[in-house]
Amino acid sequence: MGLMSIAELWAKSISDKDPEKQTAFYDFNAILLPTFDLIEIGVDSIYWYFAEFLNKDNLRCEITFINTKIDGKTECSTGLYIFTFIQDGRVKEVEARFTFISSNGKIISHHSSLNPKNE
Repeated sequence: MGLMSIAELWAKSISDKDPEKQTAFYDFNAILLPTFDLIEIGVDSIYWYFAEFLNKDNLRCEITFINTKIDGKTECSTGLYIFTFIQDGRVKEVEARFTFISSNGKIISHHSSLNPKNE
């Protein structure tokens, strides 16, 4: 297996539930468009988003599809992931799609939204 993309490292670390560790993936002026909240700009705002988001019981993130392109020091990963956690005593799964753009090893833009169901 080759080197993991920043998106894969990010997803793997979600279960650690450490907002400081999660925020460390982001550039100081990064933009986060999260699945469940309003836009977050800058690491201070992103930290507080993760402090709340990572508070879910038994939180996990699994990437089910990823396509990563690298051009010089810029990496773009697009794909699908599933967040799994316990809510009101039941297992909840949320399928979402994502795009991570990173430069020099730090996320500069991260967009995540609910994955529309195929009908």
